[in-house]
Amino acid sequence: MRKKSLLLLLSSATLLFSCGGGNPSATSTLESEPSISSSLSQEDKDEFHEIYDLYVVAARAKGQTPLSYEDWLASIRGDKGEPGRDGLTPYIGGNGNWWIGSTDTGIPAQGPAGQNGQDGQDGQDGAPGKDGKDGVDGKDGLDGQDGAPGKDGQDGKDGASLLTGHGAPAKKDGKDGDSYVDLDSFDYYLKANGTWTLQGNIKGKDGKDASSIVVFYTVTFDTQGGVLPVGQDASVQVEANHTLTLPTPSKQGYRFEGWYTGFSVNDGKFTNATPVSHDITLYASYEAEDYHFIHFHTNGGSAVASQKVADGFTLTSLPNSERANYRFLGWYIDQRLTSKLGLPYVVTSTLDLYAKWEYTPAGGEYTLISTADDLASIYDMSGNYLLTADIDMSSYRGQSIGFAPYSSPFTGIFDGGGHRIYNYSQQLGLEKTYFGMFARNQGTIRNVKLEGDMVLGTISGYFTIGSLVALNEGIVENCSSSVDISFSTTYTMGTFYIGGLVGNNSSSEGKGRIYDCMYSGSLHADIGNDTTYTSSSYYNTIYLGGIAGHNKGAYVMQCVFAGSLGGNAYRANRWISCIASNGTIANCLTLTSSMDLTGSGTASDVSAYYDYATCTNCYRHVSVAFASGISVSAKGQAINSLAVNKPEFYTETLQFDPGIWNTQGLDYDNGVYVSLK
Repeated sequence: MRKKSLLLLLSSATLLFSCGGGNPSATSTLESEPSISSSLSQEDKDEFHEIYDLYVVAARAKGQTPLSYEDWLASIRGDKGEPGRDGLTPYIGGNGNWWIGSTDTGIPAQGPAGQNGQDGQDGQDGAPGKDGKDGVDGKDGLDGQDGAPGKDGQDGKDGASLLTGHGAPAKKDGKDGDSYVDLDSFDYYLKANGTWTLQGNIKGKDGKDASSIVVFYTVTFDTQGGVLPVGQDASVQVEANHTLTLPTPSKQGYRFEGWYTGFSVNDGKFTNATPVSHDITLYASYEAEDYHFIHFHTNGGSAVASQKVADGFTLTSLPNSERANYRFLGWYIDQRLTSKLGLPYVVTSTLDLYAKWEYTPAGGEYTLISTADDLASIYDMSGNYLLTADIDMSSYRGQSIGFAPYSSPFTGIFDGGGHRIYNYSQQLGLEKTYFGMFARNQGTIRNVKLEGDMVLGTISGYFTIGSLVALNEGIVENCSSSVDISFSTTYTMGTFYIGGLVGNNSSSEGKGRIYDCMYSGSLHADIGNDTTYTSSSYYNTIYLGGIAGHNKGAYVMQCVFAGSLGGNAYRANRWISCIASNGTIANCLTLTSSMDLTGSGTASDVSAYYDYATCTNCYRHVSVAFASGISVSAKGQAINSLAVNKPEFYTETLQFDPGIWNTQGLDYDNGVYVSLK
């Protein structure tokens, strides 16, 4: 019975050892040694087969591929060990059994009687004698002597030992490859590299002799920069399908949120109620105790995601945005792009950053314009020009700086690069009939911001006036003007084209396009005030518009009028339009709150010459009003301040490009309107 118990104990230990993958070093050592099975009795072989069957069941339960029977036998045999400690000398007790110390092994000292040896061989026959008479049968001869015993075989090499004791094994006990069972707790240990390591427990849950193996898994804690509580190990052993009490790490400036099995959306939270079913690494998740958002407004560049940082976080670098034909100049803390964010920067509140760009036009060679003298010296009306800085024209006040007379129109590219031309003034144009920075354009004028005035005084004859272009037969895009225009004339038999940005937008050259432009100046015109002309044959035809005075067969799209129109007309057919008189007008907005107009005429929030205009998706603020006595034709849809302040009204309803227009932080009632970047 004692032998049976010890063998069962050995089977459980070797089963646990084999399920863990075996001892590769022992396997390689035994490759040249005789098989264990060759030295076993049939009874032992039967019991080893029973143990092997248990091992196969356990291995498959863990998802492993079982070893073959012979490989398994080899895997449980250790390397030749160092000489063991001196043991107790067994002796024969009074009952005839073997005793070790005070323990009766129950094994008899005298084995059972052996079987009789085999009969010896018969001797050789003698030479045959002469035939005699048959004699009387003789008695049987004596048996021959037993042969000499054979030599003893060589001793087998020492294998791994299974040690037992009370309590954990001491470091000096056993050798590498040995196993040890604590008879008090039934904990099972394996020695490797001079160190005993707990492998599991071989006692069944019912307290009887072990008949199953208890599996443990390793749980590892990755604190993600945090610190575990004092005394908490970075990894722990947990019995299979059991739970554990999770530690709470700490991280300066952050609040611990929980443990997770990974970082993807498919990785879940791991709690004290989650059973451990395999080796696993858990990752700590935190939230900033006090945090702020950093929002990036790219102003037409590629999107940059907002960042969430802890209070007091120090910014040392920032992401970049990209934009075709522009060079990124950095992040600014104001929408006017005057204050650049310096690094490092300590975040103490929500931060809105705005991208600043420098235009780098694609295609062609450009003459760079950076001073007022450079601008004033432009002479080639077919050249390409690029502003590289804001230009102050105050040194040229009192002079009329203009380009491209009617007989020599501008046919190149004038690119303002988003820069300002300010303190601009004009008193008389290059021609008596065309007044504007460009008298006549058949090329492309873009990205210009014009500021100043045109105080023209009293003008004789009929004329065309626009602060940027008098007569446009080309393309004007992404331009704004706040130039104040004022003049008067006594002429009573003429046709006048007067616009805040463009005087006459004409399709005669197949173009006549105005896109994404804005006028926010004051336009005041007193026309035909000489009352001495009383005959009905004396009258004027006047086209007055906030963006363009006249727009026959041409296009005005995505434009905003936020200026004012005023003046008087005597004996006139006057068409007063906040956008343009006729042509195609789409996705435009009128923000002007009042108009100081007297005399005859018809006025409109979009197009007064409506019988010859196609107006699509245009709007006006509800406060737009005209002076009494003026015939009014409302063409735009009325909207209030709440609607006109919403960014989506521009980007979705009017289809404005957010890379061109500033639509954030608007406040109509306090004069903060949409504007070009």
